[in-house]
Amino acid sequence: MSSDRAAAPPSPTAVQTANVPYETPGPDRLRIQFMEPRLLEIQWDPQGMDDQYRVYAAAGPDFKDATPLLDRTLQATHMAWRVDEGVREVWFAVKAIHPTGQETDYGSPAQSPIANLGVIGFFISAQILAFENIQKDRQQ
Repeated sequence: MSSDRAAAPPSPTAVQTANVPYETPGPDRLRIQFMEPRLLEIQWDPQGMDDQYRVYAAAGPDFKDATPLLDRTLQATHMAWRVDEGVREVWFAVKAIHPTGQETDYGSPAQSPIANLGVIGFFISAQILAFENIQKDRQQ
């Protein structure tokens, strides 16, 4: 018996997962905050349940010169990073790595406000000094 209908495409379960690219975008809501002068905490929203993460830094938002901050992946959705002296601008983005080894593209990048580190460090130092002076005055 012949049929004029085309053969049905294979079901999604017939496709091997390892051959399918991980086409979801990378982790979103990248947040960067100061833990102390020149020490940043980088946080992002989780992706898949068993995904691991790799955080990248670049000199600009195009990520042409992106470099992973660590030589291993992370299971956590946050990390701390100390900014090198003299660095004025850094962009961060995160990729998720599925347990099969497939990697997403970069998530939405975020710029660290490093250019203001000198001002912030001075402000924090001034606040600490003022607090210490108040404490000394109270003890006298």
